[in-house]
This record gives sequence, structure tokens and C-alpha cells, in this order.
Amino acid sequence: MVRLIFGLLILGACCSFTAHANEAAEAAIKAAYNDIHQRFLAGDVGDVGSDFYTEDALFFPPMGGKIDSTEGITQSFAGMLEHGLVLKPVPVEIEVYGDVAYERGIGYLSNQQGELLSKDDYMVIWKKEEGQWKIYRDLVRGTPPPAN
Repeated sequence: MVRLIFGLLILGACCSFTAHANEAAEAAIKAAYNDIHQRFLAGDVGDVGSDFYTEDALFFPPMGGKIDSTEGITQSFAGMLEHGLVLKPVPVEIEVYGDVAYERGIGYLSNQQGELLSKDDYMVIWKKEEGQWKIYRDLVRGTPPPAN
């Protein structure tokens, strides 16, 4: 009986630790997206590639292609900003598995006046590196432009 109670206590502690780790990962991911959005609002994305993506990250932008460097990712985000675009990623689902997380969300792309231009689905794989969650794979499913 003592073994059973001890085993249940250990199991409960492990589940509590896992739930806390998942909550911490979700909070870190949401904070990263808030930071990216604030950079767009401030008009300077900084070094978004190195700040939020792993060195070996791959970014698949909405209308095709593949970007395989943090410098290229930063240039892509800076290009959006230069065209007057503001990105706001919003996580819908986050699943954490140790030092890796899967996330599905919606990216809202608007102009500087706040007018919504597109709403794109995305999927991201995050990796925890040196205590920081960074994007390892970023795949955006673009919305076709409106017909003229």
C-alpha cells in the first residue's frame, strides 16, 4: 500500500512538472510572437531571423519558395515591412514534447492602417536551444490574392 501511494505521488509530481513545462513553453512562444508583432508596429524588425529562428531553420513563405538562412528570414520580414505590411501571428494549438514543440496558428497580415489583407494558416516546429524557444521549421499556407 505504501508503494502504491508513493508511486502515485511520484506520478502526480511528474504530471505537474510536465504541465508546468508545457505552460512555460506556450507562454514563451506567445511572448515571441508578441515581440515580432511589436517590431512590425515599431517599424523595425531588427535581426528577427537570428533572434527567433535556429541557425538551421527553414522558412517556407506563403507564396512558395524556401529560405534557409537567418539572414534570408530577416530580409523576408524586412521586405514585408518595407511594403507597409504588419504581421501578427496568433497560435491556435501548441503541443510540447520535451525540447520540441509543434504549433498551428493563423497569421494576420495587415497594412499600416490596420486593414486586414490576408489571414494565412501556418505550422511551426519550435526547438528549445540554450533555454530559449526558437523556430526550427516555419511553413505558411498562403491565401490566394483577391481576383481583380
